[in-house]
Amino acid sequence: MTPQSLLQTTLFLLSLLFLVQAHPASRSFPDPRGLYHFCLYWNRHAGRLHLLYGKRDFLLSDKASSLLCFQHQEESLAQGPPLLATSVTSWWSPQNISLPSAASFTFSFHSPPHTAAHNASVDMC
Repeated sequence: MTPQSLLQTTLFLLSLLFLVQAHPASRSFPDPRGLYHFCLYWNRHAGRLHLLYGKRDFLLSDKASSLLCFQHQEESLAQGPPLLATSVTSWWSPQNISLPSAASFTFSFHSPPHTAAHNASVDMC
């Protein structure tokens, strides 16, 4: 991993931490050993959003009970090397769906529509 891509990945992770917590906690990430893979996973009913980075699990928020929108990913105009092999998977699409190369992506949380049913099928839009 080049110093530039390591810096870009670190900035992405720090930005993510800032966005999901009103008062970001100090985090220590493991030293990089080659390419690191990270995964965001979310349990709406428990309101918990996690970041799995290397072999460590970081709780990003315990108040993530809004809907997580994967259908309207936005490619950022951020400068820097693209994130490698970025993909999305969910209950509504269990296969990995590759995303185009970009330095960052934006996914959104939002309140459920007033007409939404109260079952798991509305957890993500």
